[in-house]
Amino acid sequence: MVVGLSAGDVEELYALRRSLESLAWAQVSRTESKEARRQAHVHLEEMMRAAERNDRTEFATADVRFHTSIIQATGMRRLTAIWEQLEPSILLFLHVTNAIGDDLSSPLREHTELLEVLESGDPDAVVRTLDQHLANSRDIILPSHVATPL
Repeated sequence: MVVGLSAGDVEELYALRRSLESLAWAQVSRTESKEARRQAHVHLEEMMRAAERNDRTEFATADVRFHTSIIQATGMRRLTAIWEQLEPSILLFLHVTNAIGDDLSSPLREHTELLEVLESGDPDAVVRTLDQHLANSRDIILPSHVATPL
């Protein structure tokens, strides 16, 4: 038997994701970590190549790597451990979100903007941009991946 996700499950995962990532993105934006930014750029380039090929599976994988690189750049072991517990669910959601969307240009543009704002060094701006990015993703998946009550 396959059990679907309720709207509450989706909202919970995105609330957790927002909490973890807001902390990470704000912290990394306050640093001058060239390695963190380099890693994020590498994964953004992977996303660009996947988008050019319309390879939605590889796009989702590179998307998770992009976000994971920011989490890991904090150097916070417990934050990274919690993220790693959520990562399989996040990857699943990204696969579904990418399969539903018309094309990959919007999420690619959002990730490019996230990285640009990160590089500005403004933690408040990066958290606002992240919030919008996560809300867009949640709003795509919520109506299409929610279990019908029995």
